[in-house]
Amino acid sequence: MSEEAKSFIQEDYKYGFITDIESEMAPRGLDEDIVRYISEKKNEPVFLLEWRLKAYRHWLKMSEPQWPNVHYPAIDYQNIIYYSAPKKKKLLSSLEEVDKELLVTFEKLGIPLEEQKRLSGVAVDAVFDSVSVATTFKAQLEKFGIIFCSFSEAVQHHPDLIKKYLGSVVPYSDNFFAALNSAVFSDGSFCYIPKGVRCPMELSTYFRINTADTGQFERTLIIAEDGAYVSYLEGCLPGWEEITTGYELKNIRDLVLGETVLNHEGVETKAAKLMKRRYRGDLVEITPRSPGNKFSLTPKHPVLAIRRESVRSSLRGQGRWADIHSERLSQTEPEFIPVGELQPGDLLVFPINKVKRDDSSLSDDFLRLLGYYVAEGCATRFNGCDAVEICLGDHEENLIKDVVSLIKKVLGKTPSVTYDRVRHGAYIVVYSKELSAQLVKHGGKYAIGKRFSKTVMDLPPARQKLALDTYYLGDGSVSREGKLIRIRAATISKQLAFQIQEILARQGIFAYINVREAFDEKMKDGKIIRHKTRYVLFYAENTIGRRALRREGYFLLPVCKIRRVPYDDYVYNFETATEPHSYLVKGFAVHNCTAPIRDKNQLHAAVVELVCLENAQIKYSTVQNWYAGDKDGKGGIYNFVTKRGKCAGKKSKISWTQVETGSSITWKYPSVILMGDNSIGEFYSVALTNNHQQADTGTKMIHVGKNTKSTIISKGISAKQGSNTYRGLVKVLPHAENVRNYTQCDSLLLGDQCSANTFPYIEVQNNTAKVEHEASTSKISEEQLFYCKQRGISGENAVNMIINGFCKEVFRNLPMEFAVEASKLLGVSLEGSVG
Repeated sequence: MSEEAKSFIQEDYKYGFITDIESEMAPRGLDEDIVRYISEKKNEPVFLLEWRLKAYRHWLKMSEPQWPNVHYPAIDYQNIIYYSAPKKKKLLSSLEEVDKELLVTFEKLGIPLEEQKRLSGVAVDAVFDSVSVATTFKAQLEKFGIIFCSFSEAVQHHPDLIKKYLGSVVPYSDNFFAALNSAVFSDGSFCYIPKGVRCPMELSTYFRINTADTGQFERTLIIAEDGAYVSYLEGCLPGWEEITTGYELKNIRDLVLGETVLNHEGVETKAAKLMKRRYRGDLVEITPRSPGNKFSLTPKHPVLAIRRESVRSSLRGQGRWADIHSERLSQTEPEFIPVGELQPGDLLVFPINKVKRDDSSLSDDFLRLLGYYVAEGCATRFNGCDAVEICLGDHEENLIKDVVSLIKKVLGKTPSVTYDRVRHGAYIVVYSKELSAQLVKHGGKYAIGKRFSKTVMDLPPARQKLALDTYYLGDGSVSREGKLIRIRAATISKQLAFQIQEILARQGIFAYINVREAFDEKMKDGKIIRHKTRYVLFYAENTIGRRALRREGYFLLPVCKIRRVPYDDYVYNFETATEPHSYLVKGFAVHNCTAPIRDKNQLHAAVVELVCLENAQIKYSTVQNWYAGDKDGKGGIYNFVTKRGKCAGKKSKISWTQVETGSSITWKYPSVILMGDNSIGEFYSVALTNNHQQADTGTKMIHVGKNTKSTIISKGISAKQGSNTYRGLVKVLPHAENVRNYTQCDSLLLGDQCSANTFPYIEVQNNTAKVEHEASTSKISEEQLFYCKQRGISGENAVNMIINGFCKEVFRNLPMEFAVEASKLLGVSLEGSVG
């Protein structure tokens, strides 16, 4: 094995701090008195106490499971503290009343709850030592009939829902750890989405154990009524940042639901969900080769780019185009990279607008006249009559004749031409209310307000060129710099500058934008001239490869400068209605950005129940990074979790997506019971074990209804002495006709001391079912790493590249922000694994 990646995994677990806060704890050990103590502390109704006691009594009769591929010292269940909660002197009515030490704790975990109380895109329930200490946005969600609160609060205010659904998917008798959880759980999250409601916010839960020797036994219950939907998201752009709609630049804070924007494929989509949150921290300011396209994002926001390191021709590159290996570049596809990881010289993607909508009402002659108007014209009034005036130089006889001819063709009138030999001007004037209105409609008014209409911006490129050519004849200039022929145009209309840049891109030309900021100039006679901000577009003929590179559908532009700027204000984001869920900021491609849930606690035995009724959909995504113990296998978390969803109604859908990189031992099988006809279950998983980690993970798909479908994609990665086992069940019951299942289990080994196992179980009791199963095991070899190194890719980057390619089928089913975080987390977790 290679030495390059040998140092990868030695990073200390940074969340091992303790919060100094007064807690109320139960005595160690477990008996009926402890169960009653927990129930009394929670002020629970009699039915829930009785349910807990039944669970405890059943647990006493059960034996702890023994797995052939998972080994750990016996757990002393009588030496665990089953209840620990921060002391509260009164009922909290707002986040301001939460203990400040708790807020500091969640800040350390990267969860700014004090800011998230104002968040309009993510509702959060924070659980500290198994007790909910803060839940945001309950009131706003209640306006939609949505209930999102701690489990304890749901018991007090919605006991009928708890009584109806608790244990309906995971009964206390299900397994040893589910029974234990049912007896002693002290809190968790509850969510109810009523019929026909699409949750307007993303829902998240954060967990933290603080007190030593305690266990975390939270309970999560999510119910989606008929036609309901629920998922997750967060925001990432400052309010003044501008997105590209395909027609204009627009401040992201001014975007409205349903408004059209462009995605990174140059295709129109619509804003489906808007987010806003308070953010305090650095913004990353990116200045590309075109300074006018400078933009700012929060550090984790994904940007479509190519890392220069992966395509440069030598390890001593100086950041010039000559340092880029053309063949390597042609074989490298852009990827979404957190903006905080970009380096000067990395290549940004500037997509080309692909929208084409011709409009026969706009003749070729009108478009040519429009170009002259936008460059040198104005709509005005002479003697109380509407008129159009176009001003040219008195020496530009060919242009004067062209404008006069175009007006005759478009309007059927002959304009007047007046010469001012002192000022060397020629003024072409025609009286026409109709022409004036049309030119203003499609070209704007006044110098600062000039812009092309959306109709013009949507025209096919060949038709747009008619207006573009005459615009440059009127307002452009040509200069020579040695062998270079430089074409230049300037305007005080910001919208027009970026529109021309977009139209030129559709012609295969990338125009750079420089910005001359507004300033005051004092003349000799004492007068003050106030110069407005000026946008200068320029490009040089036949030099496209020197500063920008054209590829199919986009340009590549290098990053020139990166700096971080302190920021304390709101940031914004939005979700697009269709794939690929991306949009353009100052013309450059970025992705929706959300915040992952990272569990950073200790002992964990949880239960998650999902109830999905007719035509409802629940997406449940997790990135888990519990403490995995040290490199010698000491310490770490026993992560024993029961997750199960029930597709109870027709055409319902439950999707589990998870990335497991932490925990000393993981035992988890998120499953789906497909009861409703035409229901769908999905499971996408990456499980990583490194050093002495052990994972026994997988899923169960139980097909009960007719025409049900399930998909299982499992990726296991084992490194050092890590042990990884996939264990899955696909079961088709006798009356489940026309069932379809596809299962793919792949294992990747890093080293010669790790292990991978696959145990698929298939039980088919109906011969109309079609069940497919594929499995593979592979290894990162010396040859692969050598091949990458010969092409200038470091050992560290080579391992990350191979791992990310291996996991791509799972990552693309994660929300993009989860995928970016998961990719980064895998890189950190695998540090030192190859060697």
